[in-house]
Amino acid sequence: MPALKKTLDAVIADFRIKHGDKYDYSRVEYKNSIEKIEIICLEHGPFFQAPSSHLSGSGCSICGRISMAKKLSKSLKNKKFVYAKVESIK
Repeated sequence: MPALKKTLDAVIADFRIKHGDKYDYSRVEYKNSIEKIEIICLEHGPFFQAPSSHLSGSGCSICGRISMAKKLSKSLKNKKFVYAKVESIK
């Protein structure tokens, strides 16, 4: 027996459980879990992503890069670096 296709409302409800109100789903035209849909990041604008990826936690790539940069910056903030072996270029 084939799997039942989710309704658009059910898919959007699942997105909201995973991502909260970070995205606008007003342009979503859901066909299946692998055909890309248009999602609007409220901060950076529209992007396309497979529903299965979005449900797995993926989101706006710009937000992702910013988040990673902040995490890296925070992890390096209190590190001390030794430059004793560094030679200057003349």
